[in-house]
Amino acid sequence: NEFMVFGSGRLLKDLVDHVAPWHNRRRIIFIGDQAQLPPVQDKHSPALDPGYLATTYGLTCEQGLLTEVMRQQAGSGILDLATLIREDLRTGRLNRFTPDFGAEDVIDEPFEQAAANYAATYEAADPGRSVLLAHSNKQALAHNLAIRSILFPGRTAPGTDDRLLIIRNNYNHHVDLYNGQFAQVLQASDLPEQRKVRMKLKGGRTAEVDLRFRDVTIAVSGVDGRRHQLECKVLENGLDKAEAASEGLIQQALFVDLKQRHPSLKPKSDAFRSALMNDRYFNALQVKYGYAITVHKAQGGEWGHVHLDLRTHLPVLSQGFLKLCYTGITRAKQRLFLIGADIKTPISDIQYLPIKKIAR
Repeated sequence: NEFMVFGSGRLLKDLVDHVAPWHNRRRIIFIGDQAQLPPVQDKHSPALDPGYLATTYGLTCEQGLLTEVMRQQAGSGILDLATLIREDLRTGRLNRFTPDFGAEDVIDEPFEQAAANYAATYEAADPGRSVLLAHSNKQALAHNLAIRSILFPGRTAPGTDDRLLIIRNNYNHHVDLYNGQFAQVLQASDLPEQRKVRMKLKGGRTAEVDLRFRDVTIAVSGVDGRRHQLECKVLENGLDKAEAASEGLIQQALFVDLKQRHPSLKPKSDAFRSALMNDRYFNALQVKYGYAITVHKAQGGEWGHVHLDLRTHLPVLSQGFLKLCYTGITRAKQRLFLIGADIKTPISDIQYLPIKKIAR
């Protein structure tokens, strides 16, 4: 992150470097899906590209393809749509987007009904039951606020049975917490702790950040599959912000706040590094509301009911749009709700012009 770097900061490089001295006895198996979205800001997935691995790291690769579908039953409209998109991406035939709304498990959902439909199936203790997926953080924030206004009318701060999404790894509790993990709020303090932090930025500019902390008790599912209860501080600043750019500013504010609260600690000293690792405020759990999340954040997860918002600036028949759709569609196990679906067929954009009579 902004203050500590593990290894080179490039995970793939560090992994290959770690394995290299024992390359005669060790192998790496990368498992992924080329039809899904690549890493943020990348146009392809480097770890799934044999040419890239060979050119960049000198690795010899073998490739295989898993074809048996485990998430949906045969005959599923979800499966049929995902298979159609996957095949079109493979062949480059990007001329259709045709969800079958006659199927029992694929539903055309008006935007105005999405929040209410989601709220009707919400179970606070079961984060795997339902999710709403959007293209951008701004859209996810709008959906989160709409859903909470139905579930918890008048509530403006995290409270009992709210769902939070952890957006930054945190190792300061008896259970490690990871980016993308969900938490259920069991109890929350009535009032937040607030501190204004003024700091200098590059170019002589100054900024003021109002840091907001709240004591909460949360429940999370650990990697061991068990449910754990934790008491911690959460940083509330991300709950009402959509812009990723603000996260860097908040991290700087947390750092300045730490130094102001510990003026006797010298930077780069062991005591200062210890404070960076253990201070409750600097290491407060960073969260967003977890009812609606971006499709990128959803990769690797699966839910019974998926509400997928297809409103995006991407052209409907572009590779980017179809990968976004495929990634979101394949998160659903039981029911898929499509918001703003624009059906396209190979002849959708054909224009029929009137025939002009030719004078003889």
